[in-house]
Amino acid sequence: MVNYGYQQAMERQGKVIVSLMREIDSKNEKLQEMEHKDMVIANLMREIDSKNEKLMEMEHKHKDRVARMSKLIEGLRENNNSKQKCLMDMEQKCSEFYALVRQLMDEKHELSDKCDESHHLVRQLMDEKNELSEGYQKDLQKIKDTNNLLNETVESQKKEHGELLKRLREHQLNLTKEIEKVNALRKELEEKSEEMEHVESLNRTLIIRESMCKQELYDAREESINRSQDIFRGGRSLLRIKRLGELDQKPFQNACIQKYSNNEWQEVSAQLCSSWEERLKDPHWHPFKKVIVNGVLKEIIDENDEELKGLRIEYGEKAYKAVVNALMELEEYNPNGRYAISEVWNWKEGRKASLKEIIQYIIRQLKTEMRKRKWDD
Repeated sequence: MVNYGYQQAMERQGKVIVSLMREIDSKNEKLQEMEHKDMVIANLMREIDSKNEKLMEMEHKHKDRVARMSKLIEGLRENNNSKQKCLMDMEQKCSEFYALVRQLMDEKHELSDKCDESHHLVRQLMDEKNELSEGYQKDLQKIKDTNNLLNETVESQKKEHGELLKRLREHQLNLTKEIEKVNALRKELEEKSEEMEHVESLNRTLIIRESMCKQELYDAREESINRSQDIFRGGRSLLRIKRLGELDQKPFQNACIQKYSNNEWQEVSAQLCSSWEERLKDPHWHPFKKVIVNGVLKEIIDENDEELKGLRIEYGEKAYKAVVNALMELEEYNPNGRYAISEVWNWKEGRKASLKEIIQYIIRQLKTEMRKRKWDD
């Protein structure tokens, strides 16, 4: 009988030990799973830090390249303007040269006409000489003198004509050289234009790569937030989920309580909030104006907007500020969609939490949860 009781006690003790071993194995598996998640998160954080460093390095290189490209483009533009001016000067010189050539050709024609007239006069005088008698010797001498004078004039004109032709050939040679220079400048300008197109293409490629890196960083942030939303549900934690662009209904309710009776204020408040929420979603409603603040162009709320002025007058400053705050959040965080979005918010500093803050907060929460489980065990 004693042996039977001892056997039953040993069986119960064995069952308890087996149960405890199973529970220990289960907790060890959970602990290994938590350590695996911790390793995954740490790897994710290292990968994000690496991408951040690469992005910063690419942004620095992009800024340097953009600065160098801007200087290069400006230098090319100045060089292009200088060459254009030189080309215009050369074209003006060519026009002046052609005008001079035309003038010389006109003078040549005039000299030829004069020569023809002189030869005609000489022939006429020679004919008269043969017809004159000895009584006209004095007149003949005068004719000879006139002939000599005309011959001298013709020789002088021929000499001048030769000099004009020489000057014309020199101008033609100079014009040929100037045309060769213009062609060389045009060729150089075409090469510079091709170089500028290459630089602009490189700049576009860098902008596309920068946009891709920013999109990867944004996707990583969204993924980390979506997988860890339960962690940010705490009522008093530093980082919590905030609905950006969502209209605060409390100021409208308080204004309606003061303005309407007990039976009406809830219905009026609900309709009013619904109406303004739809207005906030309307992309065509853009009550902003542009101003320059410290030399920077910024967009601020246009207080003279008729709808906002009417809201402030009828329902007070707090309702007006509720609409303005929602509108500013939509304009800053979701200007294309114009609908409220969830975002991890640093409530202490009143700003969107950085990706590094989110990862650090998740790690701290997981470590706290692991310590609680160890204490419970």
